[in-house]
Amino acid sequence: MDEYHLFVKSAFLDSNFRYLCNDEKYFDVPIICAIVQVTFNASGFSTIVTKNIRVNVIDDSDESDDGPVFEKGKYETNVTENAAMGTMIQQVSATDRTSSDNARIEYRLDNNYYSTFAIDSVTGEIFVYGMIDHENITMYILRVLAIDQSSPRLTGYASVRVYVMDVNDNIPQFTKEKFVFEVPRDVSVGTEVGRVTAEDKDSGEYGELYYSLYDGSAMRNVPFVVMGDGVILTDATLDSDESVYRYKFLVVVVDALNDPINCRRNYVEVFVKILD
Repeated sequence: MDEYHLFVKSAFLDSNFRYLCNDEKYFDVPIICAIVQVTFNASGFSTIVTKNIRVNVIDDSDESDDGPVFEKGKYETNVTENAAMGTMIQQVSATDRTSSDNARIEYRLDNNYYSTFAIDSVTGEIFVYGMIDHENITMYILRVLAIDQSSPRLTGYASVRVYVMDVNDNIPQFTKEKFVFEVPRDVSVGTEVGRVTAEDKDSGEYGELYYSLYDGSAMRNVPFVVMGDGVILTDATLDSDESVYRYKFLVVVVDALNDPINCRRNYVEVFVKILD
């Protein structure tokens, strides 16, 4: 009966294999583990033969048995949108059980965000490398590799979840360059005249809008009030003088009303025509 020799590193012996070998670990000493059936396909024929397999287990005590292991399997961190290139957002760390040069670890990113993030291959520090915009992507999931120097090189994996924090980087924009409404001269107080609208690309508090009548000197006596949601109501009886046929005033929209330092605002003209 023919005999085949197979050289296997101890790192690749699974529990079943060790059981067949009576859980013994010999280095450079042949072990006949089992009688196996092997199927050979030659010239279109399939033949089942029985062979002895003699296994030589190679001592790999100076090599990483399980590959690098990260301190955490999952990391979470935050980054503000528009963060400057080079901003460090997270440092990952992995260890290897060996103490030789094989324990030296190289870090890599394994995903499609090379244009957005980069990693220091030695320290494991992850940096902003490109433009980050909360309005486009609110979260990234990075896959980080830790690779040792064994042969073959073994790899450990971890994920880094990066949450993009919104900043108020967008000014509210009105949906029209100006708003024009019409209202009968004899309408009662509290009548709805119309509504102004605006949009903000920011989200959360920075995307919440509040409208009001601009309190300029020329605007103080107009018979209208602007509600927080942009609805314009009559606030007094309209002038009976037929020579007064329209009113003009400004409406201001503000986002992040509760954040006066970071809030942004915009203005729009409103014309109200009086119908007799």
